[in-house]
Amino acid sequence: MGVLRRDARLLSLEAQEDLRRRAVAAVQAGHSQADVATVLGVSAKTVWRVGWMRYAVTVPGR
Repeated sequence: MGVLRRDARLLSLEAQEDLRRRAVAAVQAGHSQADVATVLGVSAKTVWRVGWMRYAVTVPGR
């Protein structure tokens, strides 16, 4: 069975913001974008492309 992904565009604005904040916090904590995307149920490309990382500071080594 594959990983289930949701279309984050279909979520409410509040839910999208929550996912953004959770993604940024996880990346800042040292998790890879791919791992964060898997846990949140979105694609790794989405984590970056949608601009979720605009909230993040540069993470050393990434």
